Amino acid sequence: MSGRECSPTESRSDCNDAPDAPLTWAQRLKRVFEIDAVGRPTKYSEKLAASICERLLHAESLRSICKSPDLPSLTTVCNWLGKQNHPFVEQYARARRIQAELLADEIIEIADDGRNDFMERQRENGEVSLQADRENVQRSKLRLDARKWVAARLLPKKYGDRQQLDHVVEAKAEVQIRADMTPEEASRIYRENIKRPFD
Repeated sequence: MSGRECSPTESRSDCNDAPDAPLTWAQRLKRVFEIDAVGRPTKYSEKLAASICERLLHAESLRSICKSPDLPSLTTVCNWLGKQNHPFVEQYARARRIQAELLADEIIEIADDGRNDFMERQRENGEVSLQADRENVQRSKLRLDARKWVAARLLPKKYGDRQQLDHVVEAKAEVQIRADMTPEEASRIYRENIKRPFD
């Protein structure tokens, strides 16, 4: 058996030097990634960035966008995002902020849409009655919760679950507490010398 590897486009039967040699995991991965990488754009362009951001605005995930053969792979896009001053970083962030606003609009639309919340059921006696379609209502609730969660992560200050209060407390007084003091003395000195932020 020789040391020559079969090329990614060559089948094992066409590789004459090693017809019965099993492929290693590294060889299999190399084959898959070389074949999948053919023809995918890797260089940044404004047109590619605009196409990606446009699809983000339509609530498509970055993962599904990058599966398109005419767009860069997910790895390439993540490499662009990982570079601090890359032109795509700000454009992507802007698209995500707008996406959060659009998700908030969708939340209202889903909540207001009650078309399939009820369904007609025929009873044994032939009467038709309206009953809640619990499955549809639960599905709508899931859609609402998913959009709320994403919007809260994309714009936490606006759509986050909790509000944060930022305040600065300055304590500049030096307090000297000696080892021979009683706990009451130490507590009194501490209270006298520490400025309380809400006093």
